[in-house]
Amino acid sequence: MSIKIKMYEIPYIISMCVAFLGNNLIQVIVGGLAIVIGILGRKGNSGLPKDDCKILFCWFFLPCLIIHIYTCILVLIGVAGYQVLSTNLITYLPVLIAVCAVYAWGMRGCIDTFVALLIAWIVKIILIICSSGLQPVIDGIRQVFIVKDFSGNVFEMDDIVLSSGYFLVLFLAMKITNKRNSIFLATMFLLIFALGVKRIGLVAVAATLFSYLVLFKMNKKNRFRACIVMGIFIFIFGIGIIYLLSDETFLDSFLDKYKIDVMSRNYFWSYIMSQTNFSYTFFGLGRGSVKVLMLDKFAPFMHVHSDYIKMFVEIGFIPYLIWLWYYFVGITRRIKNRYGYDSAYIFFLTAVYTSVLYITDNTESYYICGLMRCIIPVAYIAYYKKNLTTLKKAE
Repeated sequence: MSIKIKMYEIPYIISMCVAFLGNNLIQVIVGGLAIVIGILGRKGNSGLPKDDCKILFCWFFLPCLIIHIYTCILVLIGVAGYQVLSTNLITYLPVLIAVCAVYAWGMRGCIDTFVALLIAWIVKIILIICSSGLQPVIDGIRQVFIVKDFSGNVFEMDDIVLSSGYFLVLFLAMKITNKRNSIFLATMFLLIFALGVKRIGLVAVAATLFSYLVLFKMNKKNRFRACIVMGIFIFIFGIGIIYLLSDETFLDSFLDKYKIDVMSRNYFWSYIMSQTNFSYTFFGLGRGSVKVLMLDKFAPFMHVHSDYIKMFVEIGFIPYLIWLWYYFVGITRRIKNRYGYDSAYIFFLTAVYTSVLYITDNTESYYICGLMRCIIPVAYIAYYKKNLTTLKKAE
């Protein structure tokens, strides 16, 4: 697949670049603009008709909406306080942007989004140079490749760096390794990832590559079965990590035994888990409750740095199990039944990368990561449907 930017795609790329550089308010406003550009800017057959847009939007959006409604119910019955309520737009918008971009331009909408991400990173580096000179950039490179000290690195841009890892899935999925501009884009994202030095990101990439190598040579049916088995393993892992962290003595003894440095996250995890119990009677504290608890105890820190913990605390035992199963097993099955084995496989690779990030990061609520983990499978489905239509016409 060739990566060439069309003139009519530039407004979308610029708007997304601004969103990636902005705060939450800018992301909401400019994200809304990107949605309008996508709806009005459709060119030709993108491969994703309106009916499929509605279906895919529901598959990715409804869990967010249900969790939001569930939180409102918890507030109404007095289980959660009113302070946890929010618009939740940072969670909703990435799904809508992803579907609209692919509706407009198919796979090109996905590529354009990654191009916007690359431009945003370059702009951010230029702004650092303009405000502080070249020295912070030189120090950052030296920290990564010579000193091996990654603290305070100017390249450590959490959402941009971690979301750049999703390009690996797209790169493997589309088999675009024979295109020069694709190689350039992959090299740049590798550079972003290497300079950003997110340890959990490196583990996530390794897990994704391992899954790809294991699954790649299987026939489609066996590959799908393997995806389901691996999805069930992630489901069990998600339960297991909560079960273990429910034991007050486990975390510190485990970290001490294996000399693991989690950069003070253990204090966050222990405190937040102390507000829960591992039982089906735990109904959750509501969406946004972890942020409230963190600010109350560890201000200015507001993130617990584990999405598994965050989701368990906020939605409760039974909804947490449903959420885990739906995302890591259920959607894979739905995509396979409607859009084929390959589409399900691509979604599952994004889910593997996501599942590792969830261990020690906050990507469930990251704007860019939320967009990338949605737009890749949606774009591949459009690519699949467009090629399928072409093949049928040829016949």
